[in-house]
Amino acid sequence: MGIPKKPAVLPQGDPIEAIAQEIVKADKGGRAYASHFRRLALIKDFASRAELVAWLAGLSDKDIDSLAKQLQKVEGRPRPHFTAAMKLARSLAQREAEEASMPAEFPEALRWAMSRAGMSVNKLAREVGLSESTIRGWLKGHKQPTSKERIERIEEALGLSPGALTSRVRRWEVKDTGVYKEGVTGRLAEIGSTFLRLAAQARYGKPVADLSPEERAALRGELLALWERRSERQIRTKIAREKPFSLPFDRWPDGVKEGWKKYEVWAGSERGSQKAVEASLKTGSVPRRRISQATLSMRRGEVERFLGYLVQERGFPLKDLSLDLLGDYDLVWGYLNWRWERFEGSGVAQVTTSDEKVLDAILHLIRKGFIKGDLERLKELRRVVGHHKVENPGYHNVEPLLEEENPLDWVRRGIAFMLEDLASMVGDLLNPSFEGIPGKEARREALALYRDALIWWAMSIHPLRARHWYGARINWEGLDRLDQRGNLYRDPEGRYHLLYRPEEFKNQHSAVFRHQGDKPLLFPLDEDLPPFEMEVGGVRYRLNSLVDTYLRVVHPLLAQVQGDRNILFPGLYSPKALHKMFKRRSPYVLALPGVPRGLRPFGPHSMRHIVATTAVKRTKSLEHAANLLLDSIQMVQHHYARFLPEDRYRASLVALHGRSK
Repeated sequence: MGIPKKPAVLPQGDPIEAIAQEIVKADKGGRAYASHFRRLALIKDFASRAELVAWLAGLSDKDIDSLAKQLQKVEGRPRPHFTAAMKLARSLAQREAEEASMPAEFPEALRWAMSRAGMSVNKLAREVGLSESTIRGWLKGHKQPTSKERIERIEEALGLSPGALTSRVRRWEVKDTGVYKEGVTGRLAEIGSTFLRLAAQARYGKPVADLSPEERAALRGELLALWERRSERQIRTKIAREKPFSLPFDRWPDGVKEGWKKYEVWAGSERGSQKAVEASLKTGSVPRRRISQATLSMRRGEVERFLGYLVQERGFPLKDLSLDLLGDYDLVWGYLNWRWERFEGSGVAQVTTSDEKVLDAILHLIRKGFIKGDLERLKELRRVVGHHKVENPGYHNVEPLLEEENPLDWVRRGIAFMLEDLASMVGDLLNPSFEGIPGKEARREALALYRDALIWWAMSIHPLRARHWYGARINWEGLDRLDQRGNLYRDPEGRYHLLYRPEEFKNQHSAVFRHQGDKPLLFPLDEDLPPFEMEVGGVRYRLNSLVDTYLRVVHPLLAQVQGDRNILFPGLYSPKALHKMFKRRSPYVLALPGVPRGLRPFGPHSMRHIVATTAVKRTKSLEHAANLLLDSIQMVQHHYARFLPEDRYRASLVALHGRSK
């Protein structure tokens, strides 16, 4: 009798899979037990989690033995650990069933859990490292916890399920909205408050304080639901970070450091420089093209992780490390297996594009003669990994938006909402008044919002990479010259343009820039096209006019606070700062009435996805999207071909010959 084939992980939302994931977290050998527990799906089926929990909680040892025999008949062989897995699942279900009677309010729930565990205030305080007065204050309801991590320690000490107590705390440091603060990132408190304020205004036309309990609960539930969603990439990152293993560059032995620095000089020196010539003479080879610093940093990161694995997992002494170990097939194979085992039973793909990048970096170093290695076997491994890899489709922050017919329209509506909110603070956007805003922090926020609205508006037209926005500079003396070194240009008609040179693009050596030469690229901030004009509160504004006001009125005040008048966007000096700004302003889109559900706060790179997707959907052409992204059609095809019409031939036929009958 053939053994039925079942996936290692059942579909998301399956009741058995939900309990299997809890088994993974509950026991050191949880991944193995979860795998055995999933075989229950071969002999039983459940309509809901509640049905499964009630059934598990009522099982006797005799019932479990009987189930094991049924499974043996179906599979044709015994599965000894199935019984242990079922007993572990039963204990979890019994605990969940018992906790169903826990009081809804936090003080009463804590008292109930302490009584159930036979734990006094004194003993619990010692167990979790808190003061007795803190716990007594919680029990009396005089105080609310401000640390989610503390309550999680209490849950563990009292033998409760994760979330049993934390779900009963009304707030995490956000008194006016009742939004839980994210325990790890801490961003939910700030973004959540903004979302509720804007959603109350956009959907109900009144402040949060005037919402009914039902309206507030609906918005809060929407916020918390979208925050709990995770993409496959986010799940993988969380698992990978549970056990950091990199060996930082400053801990590398001197010989390994020197070898890597030699490679970086050879690969990253400017063409035409003395360093490039000397490095090529020393190595006996010439790089095909200069490798960007971003790529070199990425490759060094891969080496740091590999060396960290050798030290922490394989026990290599630091003195025995060398770059040549990267070319050892057995070590590389062991490293990849170790990487993959971390994701077993997690519901995410084990082999992904990231594994290709590891092998690509190693093969590159071998081919260029910087390390020795088994080239042919590693090439075969690269071929096999490339065949079996799984792309990270998962859930992405803006994926619900990309499924819309015109994703960019939602962003433009969000920008208009941002400008309306700004106008309510400063009045006329072309003659803004910041002095009337009460409080220094509120004035700073209004100045920052003016700056951020301009970036969003300009980026929705010109989807440049993040690096072109943070740290962009103004050359005040050369503002009217094309041969300046700044990133803002004013033409003779007074129209502004963003100005960048080919060397400021990471793909400067690609075919995209082959015919550009040394001429700068101009990105207009004024054009007779709809995207450059927007209506706000019945008034029509041009982007160019707002840029001019920004430079004359807003920028000097921002520069005074930030201390650098030559920065185009003071306060945004790094990728992290720009990313944080985008997350803070995302609620202006998330709060719009009718916005696709599941949309999450997103970063600047998502704007490129939104613009490119809209271009492909509206023009039915990959070339237009590639032109806007300043990237190759091959790259655009890889990411955005899924948005082309299903019948591409007919779409092109109609575009070429006119309207069909």
